[in-house]
Amino acid sequence: MVLSRDYNYHNDIIFHYNDYGKPYLTNNDYYFNISHSGDMLAIAISNAEVGVDIELVKPRHHMDAIVGRCFIKKEKEEYDNSKDKLSYFYKHWTKMEAYTKMIGTGIKGYFNNLPDDYNLYIETRTYKENNNVYYLSIACLDKDEKENIEVIYE
Repeated sequence: MVLSRDYNYHNDIIFHYNDYGKPYLTNNDYYFNISHSGDMLAIAISNAEVGVDIELVKPRHHMDAIVGRCFIKKEKEEYDNSKDKLSYFYKHWTKMEAYTKMIGTGIKGYFNNLPDDYNLYIETRTYKENNNVYYLSIACLDKDEKENIEVIYE
């Protein structure tokens, strides 16, 4: 719907999936990715590979263990020293997930192998909706494109 309404894309839309399950379209100039959490849905559309993650900030069991298993060394240290571990966790989780969705692997065992410069591809924002806080991260292979975030509430 968004492609046809906002991008004038009227070809037959046939979804294909890579080996990790990332959906893509053939015969078009657009890349897309989708994420949802709580009452929010995020759709990223770009002219370059893109990944998006949105997360509702809420208490999470075993957060320290997840950080120890999934975060890169620098982020583990920052998390340990953070005064707001919950916010730190979700902000960086969305970054990692958006990046791995952009490169097409998803989170399947890849988080702790992220390159040191993966943040260069990511824009992260905070949204408040109905007394809830959400982190939204968009990763785009075109580093300039990541800043062209348009938020549409419908």
